[in-house]
Amino acid sequence: MDIDNIISILIWIVLFIYFLKTIFTKNEGKDLPTMLILSGLGIFSSEIDFLMNYINPDVNVTEVTNNLLYIIGLILVILGIVMNYFEKKQHHVFNLLGENNKKELIDDDFKVKNIRNGVIYERSIDFMVVVELQKMNNETNELVNKLISKEARIINNYPFRDNIYLTSMASIPYTVLFGTYLEDKSNIKYLNYNRFNSEFELLPNKVKKKKSLKINVEEDFCESKTNDSSEILVSISGTFKVHESDLIDFNLSNRMKISMNVIDENNISSQQEVTNIANEIVNSLINISKEFDTIHVAAAIPGMLALEIGRVIKNRSNQLEKIVFYHYIAQSKPRYKYGIVVNGENKGKLKERSSYVRFV
Repeated sequence: MDIDNIISILIWIVLFIYFLKTIFTKNEGKDLPTMLILSGLGIFSSEIDFLMNYINPDVNVTEVTNNLLYIIGLILVILGIVMNYFEKKQHHVFNLLGENNKKELIDDDFKVKNIRNGVIYERSIDFMVVVELQKMNNETNELVNKLISKEARIINNYPFRDNIYLTSMASIPYTVLFGTYLEDKSNIKYLNYNRFNSEFELLPNKVKKKKSLKINVEEDFCESKTNDSSEILVSISGTFKVHESDLIDFNLSNRMKISMNVIDENNISSQQEVTNIANEIVNSLINISKEFDTIHVAAAIPGMLALEIGRVIKNRSNQLEKIVFYHYIAQSKPRYKYGIVVNGENKGKLKERSSYVRFV
């Protein structure tokens, strides 16, 4: 048996194996890459004389025709291999579920806007179920803290080199706390859930031809600060405006108001904006840490921003005084029912509130 027949037989064996794979593969997404590879190998098989020309220069072939077919076949094989790689690529999403909003990727067949190829794996993290089932108290809070610490440790030690995708609809104080447990990894990317379109979206790294989202800071320090006041209330308006009527019962006259120039859901449109805004907010908290010992924060912000704020707080903890983020419940009185300390020696501690109570 001469060498050209041997090569032909080997090529047809490969084609037969790919054919069997196509028949028994249930995932239809892999059909196109497989067919491209089959087509490319089929061209090589039909033009085996051209391939033999490089082994035996005495073979007489029509160079122009065979060169063209050979290039086409090579392109088809390479394209099929590349597409097959991207369709097998794994995307790992960690989804912090909310108290009322438990939207999961599985509900929408694991679809994420701007992730077109690959297989998406979701890990749903529902520590808010503990809050739903039990009355909020120190015991409940300790259980939530343990769950947060455990899940954050899983993310920190997850064995892959590709991006880690995070999204959250959980309570803002606990989401910030969750962020403070995450390691400073550059491969963390955020997904935004657009409830109007009922879809998850991977934010691009940067947005071109768009004015960056900015924050405005207003300070109102009363005269009592120079005497015995060591606390300040910071409101952050991002997705919604934090109303003054909801803050009165804090009974704190020292105030800082932080607001985005566009207050709306889905106003953050890039990964860069998430990190930039989080750093700006924490910079403001650092500045007032020079004047006050305790910072109370009432925030209406996206979950991904709350996560990033937590990460920045962790990285700059030595510059910050005690920070307490509060959980908003529209049906309660006061509206900001309880708070969670997110840094320092009392990190994770619960601050329960009753109407018109001031923490000292």
